[in-house]
Amino acid sequence: MGTPCYVGIASPHQPHLIHARYVHFDGYPSSLLARLRGIWAGVARRDTNALTGAVLAHDWAYLDPEVTATTTYGPGGIPTQRPVPGVGMTLGTLEPDGFEPVTVFPLSLAADLGASWIYVIDPASDTVAVYTGDGEPAAVHPLAPIPIAAHPLQPLVRNGFSPTTANTSARRTPTPGQGDAGRPRPCRPPAGRCRRTR
Repeated sequence: MGTPCYVGIASPHQPHLIHARYVHFDGYPSSLLARLRGIWAGVARRDTNALTGAVLAHDWAYLDPEVTATTTYGPGGIPTQRPVPGVGMTLGTLEPDGFEPVTVFPLSLAADLGASWIYVIDPASDTVAVYTGDGEPAAVHPLAPIPIAAHPLQPLVRNGFSPTTANTSARRTPTPGQGDAGRPRPCRPPAGRCRRTR
């Protein structure tokens, strides 16, 4: 399946109108969002306006930040398809002058497009709103990676104790010939109690 989708922006003066480009392959959110983030971080240099400009330049066979100038479409490709480095492979056009009009539609009529997903990039918030093929909102995702919050089980330092330094003061390097007799044994609570033997 091609999983076609549309990727674009909302009209600044009529937010219910979407200006978008058709993308034929890999339109599923788990794939396309990662690709948009790659284009945004790469060729667009984290500039969301540059991202929208790059995406709105063509209809696409697929978007992929790994595309280079020497990427080929493969068997069965259309001669008018061409790679756009850092963005993707164009779909090609049958228009003699090469002009590819942008698709403009209201979200309320999105079902008429026959696409699986619709992605609306918001340059003001550096986010991508995801809609189902019938124009229903699904989620909003940031283009920037979300920082990993401190894990709730991260070690806490209390009263000078830290698990990373625990037992280091009790460790002794045995003198030659002493063997393991001078090392403290690890604490293994057999029945809810812990005894330390020396």
